Amino acid sequence: MEAPRWQRLWLLCNASASVVLAVALWRLRRTAAAPLPSEEEGREEHPAEEKSAQGAMEKRKRTKVPIPSADQTLALLKGRRSIFPKDYNGRGRAIADEDIQLLLEGANWAPTHKRTEPWRFVVFRGEGMNRVLEATVEGNRAASTEDRGGETFEAWFADWEQSVEKKWKRCDVLIALSMLRQAQPDKCLPEWEELSAVACAVQNLHLMATALGLAGYWSSWNVTGRDSEAMAKLLGLSREAGDRCLGFFVLGSSDLVGKVRCGRGSIDEKTRWICSDPVAGG
Repeated sequence: MEAPRWQRLWLLCNASASVVLAVALWRLRRTAAAPLPSEEEGREEHPAEEKSAQGAMEKRKRTKVPIPSADQTLALLKGRRSIFPKDYNGRGRAIADEDIQLLLEGANWAPTHKRTEPWRFVVFRGEGMNRVLEATVEGNRAASTEDRGGETFEAWFADWEQSVEKKWKRCDVLIALSMLRQAQPDKCLPEWEELSAVACAVQNLHLMATALGLAGYWSSWNVTGRDSEAMAKLLGLSREAGDRCLGFFVLGSSDLVGKVRCGRGSIDEKTRWICSDPVAGG
């Protein structure tokens, strides 16, 4: 019996000087009883489908959408969760190109000082994810024992193989998250500003994933492999110029989306208000 369909909210982010406004629409969710494509079918390249997805994205860009209410926006922010591969359903449920494009479009509207837009993304899916795993191994093989925290390559590799089986083989998509140190040739801002801009972009991306009902989280990845020349080459980064890979956003499907409880301490404990009163004369 086909499960009932329900509408879900997707987010369109707008940049401002200090806040990110989430804009979302309710979308029809695929029925839970729909047959799941095989890994090969879900990852074949279909130019006609890609063109259709691009057309839908362009139509969204031209359509004016009302900004959601404060309550809707706060609900989306509170609903964001980091969901890890151990709780994914495993590979096989293809994530639509259109949905990935929405994640990236949301990320692209992060705040950016002087509009340098330093964020860069590389999407890996299907067999393409093996390129990331291979670059990680290559980077560790070329590193010293000291760089690996005192581990021999053989000991590290044994642990890494377990991680691949338990974690990375359960993911559907890996999105490399990078910062160009000087994205604009005539502008070079302090590094912390560019790092902050990329972090805001990742938050936007994560909120879009939440709105689309996708499981995901920002992984700092294996540090030695992440910071290696092999990884920089794969991602098109220049270590000499100061470009940096900041990890990967990991995507999958999970039955826990929308069900993971989490809390925060009171904002009052983290806030001070300083209000100046007029100085009394005399």
